Amino acid sequence: MLPTWFLSMWISNTATTAMMMPIVSAVLEQMKEGASQSRKDSSISLHGVKPDKPVDDDDDHTVIEVRPQKKGGYENDGAQYDNEERSLPPVEETQFTSNTTGVLPVKNETNEDEEDEEENKPEDKAFLQMAKAMSLSIAYAANSGGIGTLTGTGPNLVFKGLVDDLSDGDSIVSFSTWMAFAVPVSILVLTLCWLWLQIWFLGLRSTFTCQFKKQEESEKDKAIKNVVRREYNALGSIRWQEAAAFGFFIFIALLWLLRKPGFMPGWGELFKKGYVTDATAGMFVAILIFAFPAEKPKCAPGSTPPKSLLTWEIVAHRMPWGVAFLLGGGFALAAASEKSGLSSYLGQRLVSLQALPAWAMAVIISTMTAGFTEFTSNTATTTLLLPIVSELSTLINMNPIYLMLAVAVAASFAFMFPVATPPNAIVFSYGYIRMVDMALVGFVMNVLCVIVVSIALNSWAIPIFQLNEIPAWINATASP
Repeated sequence: MLPTWFLSMWISNTATTAMMMPIVSAVLEQMKEGASQSRKDSSISLHGVKPDKPVDDDDDHTVIEVRPQKKGGYENDGAQYDNEERSLPPVEETQFTSNTTGVLPVKNETNEDEEDEEENKPEDKAFLQMAKAMSLSIAYAANSGGIGTLTGTGPNLVFKGLVDDLSDGDSIVSFSTWMAFAVPVSILVLTLCWLWLQIWFLGLRSTFTCQFKKQEESEKDKAIKNVVRREYNALGSIRWQEAAAFGFFIFIALLWLLRKPGFMPGWGELFKKGYVTDATAGMFVAILIFAFPAEKPKCAPGSTPPKSLLTWEIVAHRMPWGVAFLLGGGFALAAASEKSGLSSYLGQRLVSLQALPAWAMAVIISTMTAGFTEFTSNTATTTLLLPIVSELSTLINMNPIYLMLAVAVAASFAFMFPVATPPNAIVFSYGYIRMVDMALVGFVMNVLCVIVVSIALNSWAIPIFQLNEIPAWINATASP
């Protein structure tokens, strides 16, 4: 969950899930094979028990008493076999000496299939529960990580764009202030996801104790380590292109964080007010990538210049143009709702909520948003709801960022259905989980996450976004 969570903060959560699920599937297959081999090995071993009759050291014959077992175990209850008169299966010499006794398992051939089926059921059920937990952990970690940064998911960008439009680019929302608010929320959500998946699928006892058998634990660890080691070796050494991409990633992250950090002057203050934005840093780095060489330059005479790290052909085929049009269309729809008066009309219908405390309003709106996003695109949900809650905040003289934050963050709480987000759909397609599993687990997660957002909005979000003050730009954008 940790690498999935971190990667989805910076790249598409869909791409992150598509990259991590094959690794999880390979780990699960290795665990299944290891458990199957362990059962085969244990099925041929003999288990000793203390006999009722002591063995005489001077007796030339070892008496073996066969006892009945619960699962169709041994034939001839109470019968005794003399190992000289009856042929026994070959066993180790140390197991049947004059000082050692044991129980010879004589399997009932008529119940062989039923017995195997009974023995396999607990192991298969345990593996299935582990597979469900690991699969959902990838989807939930991807959804949780998207909350952490403005670029993590579409609703965050819609929120930032609408706030910039309302404030004419003079809002307190920046890349650094958003991370200061959202990263703790994301960490709490991730932790709750991990705990709830552990409790639901693996049991409360296994969550807080380590009572696994050493053999089973070592087999699981060995299987996982083998898969991870194989995947890591397949990567090979770091190449020039990978090192360059990592360097540009660090560079743009620093530009975003230090443009307007809040706790100290940022590089954005070197320019006129409103002259540079987070998009400026993004375009600057993008242009550099187009000019940076894809291979280490050679200074030998007559050598041809290398290709650039990024070309337009790659952008044309790999760029998610659908997301760009979706975001742009969302801004256009929000502007149309505001100009036509639709946002004002719907906001007036919700003015009755002002009788409630601010935290209760945030809980209601977060719950409503989390419910909508289970059936529709989270970007579309935020596009429709953000102008409405902004107008509602203006009518009741409240800081719009308070309720808009509730909508933007709660739109990422899509845990219940495969259609809610692409990560859910990708995980569901692997066949380890059923829709009822996702719905039951996701419902509890939605409730927990709404509580987390309510706590965040009424605690550390207040000093970060100055939510207890009415911004100066709210009067300029208020509807007549």
